[in-house]
Amino acid sequence: MKTKILHWNNPESINILKVSLESKKVALTTTDTILGLLATTDKEGSQALDSLKNRCLKPYIVLLDSVDKAFLYAQITNEKIIQFIKLCWPGPVTIIFKSNKSGNFYLKTSSDTIGIRIPRHSELLKLLSHFDGLYSTSANISGQAVPKSISEVNSEIIDAVGCIVVEDDVNIETVPSTILDCTADKIRVIREGAYPIDKLEKLYGEAFIKGE
Repeated sequence: MKTKILHWNNPESINILKVSLESKKVALTTTDTILGLLATTDKEGSQALDSLKNRCLKPYIVLLDSVDKAFLYAQITNEKIIQFIKLCWPGPVTIIFKSNKSGNFYLKTSSDTIGIRIPRHSELLKLLSHFDGLYSTSANISGQAVPKSISEVNSEIIDAVGCIVVEDDVNIETVPSTILDCTADKIRVIREGAYPIDKLEKLYGEAFIKGE
């Protein structure tokens, strides 16, 4: 393994990771959900992830460290939605919004939407505090299985990333985030994952639309 493995609990790791990301390299890290690839939210970051995952024209979610930064990327004007995201973030739920067309970022969906999440991971949040946001995606080549541990990550990804950052505790969560679509009047469940839908509905005060 050519890339040095860092640990989140080492105070130096965040600075090393920050510098690597700023140099437009992709990072492989543990998160509060599945193993993820991180990159800067610009053309270079998007292209680096596309090249590594062998895919294109598909959106990447954006990780943030605060709700305030969500307004840089998304049109969020509904007060009930604003209160909802303050209750469920940080947490393992990705929320899809209409994109903020004035936002300075490279990749969004063809329907002008963007997925955003604030992770429940203290060290990752410290890293994110140095950026307006970071692209995040699963640590697999497109079409391949999502790895549950570093040992399962494709060797091409291992060799290509600038940094690998892991937990000291090897028993990490490997459940993907729940995905909700908040672009319409009613919230729609896109994927049920680590954050239970019933708990999210209780926080919101209404049932969500499920299925097609």
